[in-house]
Amino acid sequence: MDQYSLCNGMVGLFREERHDFLNHLQIVLGYLQINKEESAIAYIKQVHQEMQEISALTRLENPFLVVALLLATQKSKHFDIKLSFHMEQSLTSLQEYQESVINKLMIIMDQILEFLDLNSTGYERQVEIAFQENDHHIIWVITCSPDVSLESVAWEWQNQREQAWLSGNSCQVEKSEHETRLTVYIAKNN
Repeated sequence: MDQYSLCNGMVGLFREERHDFLNHLQIVLGYLQINKEESAIAYIKQVHQEMQEISALTRLENPFLVVALLLATQKSKHFDIKLSFHMEQSLTSLQEYQESVINKLMIIMDQILEFLDLNSTGYERQVEIAFQENDHHIIWVITCSPDVSLESVAWEWQNQREQAWLSGNSCQVEKSEHETRLTVYIAKNN
C-alpha cells in the first residue's frame, strides 16, 4: 500500500469513527430522553465491548499492521461482516512484519471480504483471522463458515498474484462441516 492510499484510508477511517461516535451519542441521548435508562446502559456496554476489540489492535507495536487491520475492520463494517482477530501474546513476528508481508495479508483480507460481500446468500458473514508463528513461518489461519469457498481465494492468490508470492510460502484450504479454513504460511525471511 503506497503512502497516499494509506493516508487516504486513515482519513476515511477518522471520518467514519467521528460519524459513528456522534451516532452513538444520539442513540444514548434518545434513550435517556424517553426515560429508557436501562437501554442506554445496555447500548453503552455494547459500544464499550466493540471499542475493546479495536483497542487490542491499536496496542500492537507495528503501526503499519495496525493501520492495515483497522482498514480491514472498516471495510468489513461496510459489508456488514463480523471480522475478528486473534493474536498470541508472545508473537514477536508481528513487530517485524515488513510492508510486503502486510500487503499480502491485505490482499487476502480484501479478497475474502469482497467474496463474502458478493456471495452473501446464505453465508454466515463472519471471518476470524488468527496470527501464529513457528521457527520458519508467519502463519495466518483464516476461518469462515463451511459454505464459503476459500479455494478460489487461495488459487487466485497463488496463481494470479505471483509477484506477491515468494519462495517458501504456501497456503492450504481445509473444509469441515463446521468451518472453512485457509492457512497461509509466509517464510520469515520474506
